[in-house]
Amino acid sequence: SASPRGAAGLLAAQLQQLDQAYALTGTPNGEIAQRWYPLAVRSGYTQANDEIADFLARGADSETEELKDEARASLEKIARSAEP
Repeated sequence: SASPRGAAGLLAAQLQQLDQAYALTGTPNGEIAQRWYPLAVRSGYTQANDEIADFLARGADSETEELKDEARASLEKIARSAEP
């Protein structure tokens, strides 16, 4: 059977607790989103998927665009490393 731990080694329950305690998913803070969303993807925390898509699609100022580019690059790297 599949392990409840994602690639980052965190349990889905641990991520859910962090998310509930600190409202990480859907955060308006680009710095937090840049770190939280790649961790969520690496760990298989699918509850954040809709907000990740919204974050990447949202238009914003140049600073936020830079953060989104970094987050997108991290997510793409994670996806490539998970390919067979």
